[in-house]
Amino acid sequence: LSGFATLRYEAKQWSSGVTATLHSYDDSFFKDGVDINPDFTWHLTKDWDLKAGLAYDTGASGWYGNLEAAWSKPLGESSFISTKFGTSFVEDYYDRSGWNDIYARLGYTYNFNKNVSVTPFVGTSVATKGGRDHADSLYAGVWFEVNF
Repeated sequence: LSGFATLRYEAKQWSSGVTATLHSYDDSFFKDGVDINPDFTWHLTKDWDLKAGLAYDTGASGWYGNLEAAWSKPLGESSFISTKFGTSFVEDYYDRSGWNDIYARLGYTYNFNKNVSVTPFVGTSVATKGGRDHADSLYAGVWFEVNF
């Protein structure tokens, strides 16, 4: 079970916000808690963004930070392709500290209307020194989004 709330401020060249995410796990290595995550995004161009975020996870009693670049390109009025790539750092996050991983994700989004969209995606995470306890991964999924 999880849920989140986000408060954002959008300007022409930048945006900033804070997200609070509640996590409740059953029979998992991960601990129940709340992530508090402020972030800042600089909109370099219409297609490119640079983002920095820092989160504190009360379940892990640790910090997680990331730096990433994102690119997107419209493929028509109702769809676009997007990619993001970045790196993360951890501090006392499930007993890990240091440079955690390098990651990337590629997705295709189709907007059924202004409130409903679906995004199939594929991604990877390559562990670095701080993330040595977890294996490199390749993943895929579908994100379904409804905005009110």
